[in-house]
Amino acid sequence: MIEKNKTWPTIAASAVLAVVFMLPNMATPVYPYWKAKIGFSAGAMTGIFSMYIAGLVVSLIISGQLADRWGHKAVLIPGLLLAAFSCLLYMDAQSVLTLSVARVLTGFAVGTVVTAGMACVIELGGISRLRTSSLLASIAIMFGAGIGPLMSGFVAQKLAEPVAIIYKIEMLAIVICLGLVCILPLQKLPVPDTPLRLKLPAVYPQNNIHIALGVSVYIPALTSVSFVAALAPTMFSHQLGSNSPLLAGAAVALTFLSASLIQPLIGKLKIKTLLSSGALVCILSLGFMSASVIHHSVFTLILAGVLAGISQAMAQLGAISLISQKVPANVRAQGNALFSLGGYIPAGILSGISGFVIDLVGLTAAICLLSGLVSLLALGGGAFVLRSKI
Repeated sequence: MIEKNKTWPTIAASAVLAVVFMLPNMATPVYPYWKAKIGFSAGAMTGIFSMYIAGLVVSLIISGQLADRWGHKAVLIPGLLLAAFSCLLYMDAQSVLTLSVARVLTGFAVGTVVTAGMACVIELGGISRLRTSSLLASIAIMFGAGIGPLMSGFVAQKLAEPVAIIYKIEMLAIVICLGLVCILPLQKLPVPDTPLRLKLPAVYPQNNIHIALGVSVYIPALTSVSFVAALAPTMFSHQLGSNSPLLAGAAVALTFLSASLIQPLIGKLKIKTLLSSGALVCILSLGFMSASVIHHSVFTLILAGVLAGISQAMAQLGAISLISQKVPANVRAQGNALFSLGGYIPAGILSGISGFVIDLVGLTAAICLLSGLVSLLALGGGAFVLRSKI
């Protein structure tokens, strides 16, 4: 049995979360570069962006089961290798197909970290520190998601050919993470004596309500963040006439870094308070997002992004805490996968169609329409949480 409550392994595992979560949003500031080089519409851009969800969904379906069967390390190492390969594809992308494949592999890598990586942080933190470990994992995810686009936006602003440098930096970080994962003192599981039968991730029936409560708020919160990440370049171009990669990257970074910074302040709130407040903040964020395109206000757009990040932080921390406290350890990786599937599939569909809706009816009408739809989802999720007995 491994010794629990060691600080460095928990921090190291959290660093792996942060590095891999840098990868999905690093592409946002350099989409204008690819758009000029390859040529595609706003609809195609958000379509490429949401291909990430396709890889993520497949990974979430299988990674949790593999991690619960063979151990977290056996899933994390292949996931990191896929992340490194996706960096190679980004560096050499000459077509929409190559970018789409890179996004799929990025999603697959993130899926392994969402399931095995978060469960790994909880395991290393120990039973006595479940809430602290959940908080650390959630902060790491948001921090990585924020630093990624900020770094890539800075490089893209300074260099005419930024892509190779951006993804070489990420590859170096991934190689360091591979070394960290190899030496983490994770518990070794006995070799299974039954054949592997892959199925949809599942928890015990009594835990389904815990997953549903988290998902009900996470869907609208994640969708609002996805709107900011996918549409920041387009919205800044429309409102400022600027295609600055640093500006787009900073907007996305601010969204996620605000989520990272707020979490220590809300870490001790009750789970019901976290989830219900997350729904309310999500509705506020979507209202400001609509106002930003109606009044052409950059400040309002930035405020919408900050509120979207805080909303996701509340929903994510509340859900992770609920899973870590209520879902048994032997199916916790599948619980994480099930929660992420429930959030990412609807959010991916909504953010994926947003670009095509913009092409069809225009930016202002599309954002207002989609924001109204997602606000209704947030309202329903918040009511569901308030009526629950958690």
